[in-house]
Amino acid sequence: MREYPIVIIPLSEGEGGGYLGRVPDLPGCLSDGASPEEALLNARQAIRDWIGENERLGRATPPPGSAMRRASLEKARLAEMLQDAAKSGAYTQELWESLIEEARKSAAGEEGWARYAGEPA
Repeated sequence: MREYPIVIIPLSEGEGGGYLGRVPDLPGCLSDGASPEEALLNARQAIRDWIGENERLGRATPPPGSAMRRASLEKARLAEMLQDAAKSGAYTQELWESLIEEARKSAAGEEGWARYAGEPA
């Protein structure tokens, strides 16, 4: 099995306590556990289940590290947009709203994740 990065996050008592294991490369792939180790083991099983279901549905599976690569590309694209705007002096409300929307999509991963979730991008 390919090695996917797993992010272990402590949950507050209000969230039920324990730990969450999230797999950034696989949208919606997460699990939890009472300890970090249990969350990690459960997340590894969730990865196997996620990939199996994705293959059953005939969908492409993102490669390990794809979330980080996508974030780097989005960051570079936003920086380029800001440089172009600075050169042209086009700091208008419309431009800023466009840049904010692009940053929001990038942070939420909407464009990339929709492609793998089988939804229109």
